[in-house]
Amino acid sequence: MNSIEQLISYLNDSGEETRAGAVRRLGELKDSRAIDFLLKAYKDETYTMQIAEAPPGVKASVILALSQIGGERARSEILKILKGTIEIGPREETKIMCYDNLFGDILDYAVRFLSNWKDDEVYKLFYYMATSETSSLAEYDDPRIYAYMYFIRREMDLKGISTIKGRVDYLVDQYPDTYSGMIRPGISSVETIIKKGIGCNLTEMGMDAAPFLKARIDKMPQSPKKICLNGELNSIRFMAEQRYTPTWVRPW
Repeated sequence: MNSIEQLISYLNDSGEETRAGAVRRLGELKDSRAIDFLLKAYKDETYTMQIAEAPPGVKASVILALSQIGGERARSEILKILKGTIEIGPREETKIMCYDNLFGDILDYAVRFLSNWKDDEVYKLFYYMATSETSSLAEYDDPRIYAYMYFIRREMDLKGISTIKGRVDYLVDQYPDTYSGMIRPGISSVETIIKKGIGCNLTEMGMDAAPFLKARIDKMPQSPKKICLNGELNSIRFMAEQRYTPTWVRPW
């Protein structure tokens, strides 16, 4: 078993795989003494796009390691890294800066970890993330979807909406009325992020939500919104039949 001191020495190795492996091992040890060295490794590393199915690189591994170590210090540092990519202004002017340099695993690990924290700072940051435009093509599992899921759940908590029916009604009311179709570069992706975040929250509630969602859908006139919500209802039923646990389930 490698000691912390030995693993820290590997952070200066010339091989990226060795550095990334050392970072991941430091995370597994969950020793807060490694945090400063991990942060230095993050700052020193030049981000490179990872090949699909390849182990996460150094920067992504640092975020993962910090989340494994956990605690207030890790939260604070991950929040700083995430904030450093966002230029906050009026909603229509807010945008994620250098999103392509904080893509995939890096942003995903950060959002997943921070979603465990119920506080106003994370709440506001996730709202800005989820409603910001980027130059990147949004994917089905875009981490901004998780950010919006957190935001909308926190909204329901703050409003005291705790029953399944109350949550279904709130989510249906928040669901966008229009349909933008597939995302293309240069076309707004905010609506799609909102739809997917709400849809994930609905699906996660499972069959308990199905009768309340169906009752709302039955009362709606034919519209793109009704068609989309019918799709969410079918997803709930399908996942219940398959006994499938969504990968986006959050620990709170």
